[in-house]
Amino acid sequence: MKKVLLAAWITAVMLNAAACSTEPESNAEPAGVPSANPAADQNFPDHFPDPPKKYPSETAAQNGEVVYNRSRLANLDKWDRFLNNLKNKKEDHIRLVGYTKEGDAILDELNFNGTRIKYTHDSTRDMFGSGIKETTFCRDLNIKAEESMDDGLVYVLNNCESEEIGSSFSFYAASDDKK
Repeated sequence: MKKVLLAAWITAVMLNAAACSTEPESNAEPAGVPSANPAADQNFPDHFPDPPKKYPSETAAQNGEVVYNRSRLANLDKWDRFLNNLKNKKEDHIRLVGYTKEGDAILDELNFNGTRIKYTHDSTRDMFGSGIKETTFCRDLNIKAEESMDDGLVYVLNNCESEEIGSSFSFYAASDDKK
């Protein structure tokens, strides 16, 4: 009886191994995910602690993050600093926190290493959104001329490894004379 059970167990293991080996192998990375090569991220240290699931604008502002929603705009001076450092090719990072009508936080993180921008869009706190966190690498942050407004500018990411993820970023900032 033991020999029969052992033979059955060995057969089951071999069949399972054979089934696994016949599955197609895929080395493809999901869109927007950096390569598995850790060297790709070495120049982009993680500057952003993971905030709580409920992240009120008051807390985000106190944490020094740029906050924008219908009733609150905070820490725009940090955006100006980031733009200046980007222009001067000086490393910098910034987190912008926007809010849905329901008050759910959506995080946009920009981490500049002097040549490229690591952009992460995090909608995991938006109960009606996609609920995912996506990352891509971009070369430029530009003013979107066709969407510039009389009292401010719309900034967008360009030349991204994943244009789909990169296109999720746009930020409206009042021009210097209108702040």
